[in-house]
Amino acid sequence: MRHTDPPRLIAKKDPGVDTYAKARRIFGTVVALAEVGTDGLIHDLAFTQLRGGLYGGVREAAKHWRYAPATCNGVPVPAEIYIAYTYLP
Repeated sequence: MRHTDPPRLIAKKDPGVDTYAKARRIFGTVVALAEVGTDGLIHDLAFTQLRGGLYGGVREAAKHWRYAPATCNGVPVPAEIYIAYTYLP
């Protein structure tokens, strides 16, 4: 029998406030599909839902996020996850 565990977030940097977007009252949720590698880092990041120019902050912040990698029978394996970040007005 195969046992799998999904990746688990262990360190996250907040994308912060996008002052340009806030001044223009651009807000909403940015959604991305990401691959978490066996090293716990995000390798591929593809945005599936964009809102204005808000994705840049998420792209930069994601470079600093760390995960405990997904495992299959205790062995680290790459896994895809969805990431959603909401910018408030």
